[in-house]
Amino acid sequence: MFPDTGIENIGNFFITIIQASVDTLIMGFSGCCPADSDLENTWRNDLEREVREVTSPVFNDVADMMKIIANPLRIKILFLLEKKDHSVYELMYVLKEPQNLLSYNLGVLKKAGLLESYYRSRHKTYRLTGEKSAPFIRCLQQVLIT
Repeated sequence: MFPDTGIENIGNFFITIIQASVDTLIMGFSGCCPADSDLENTWRNDLEREVREVTSPVFNDVADMMKIIANPLRIKILFLLEKKDHSVYELMYVLKEPQNLLSYNLGVLKKAGLLESYYRSRHKTYRLTGEKSAPFIRCLQQVLIT
């Protein structure tokens, strides 16, 4: 018999330990003193705060925006437009891409609210819009330049 346990053999001793472990997992955290309860509350509060943070709709907005700029040509366009406004012709010359491909991708970026266009002489010219594109441009600059 094991002292202070009332258990008569080693097999029963291990079964008792395993059962206590399973009960603790099933029933949740159970501590031996009030401080353990406080730790559990703090732990739960931290997890609940994290749940609220990651379920924010902002994450979906960021994911949608990342899908839009997840094209290498669009990243190049944003990078060039960060420096100055460009016409479609200028972008064709620099990027060596056909006009229809550039116009399509410029349209996607414009529809997403990252670009706006205006006419300079006879040429349609694009520039970044400030509010939506700024965070992505800063991120691009950090990744591409450093």
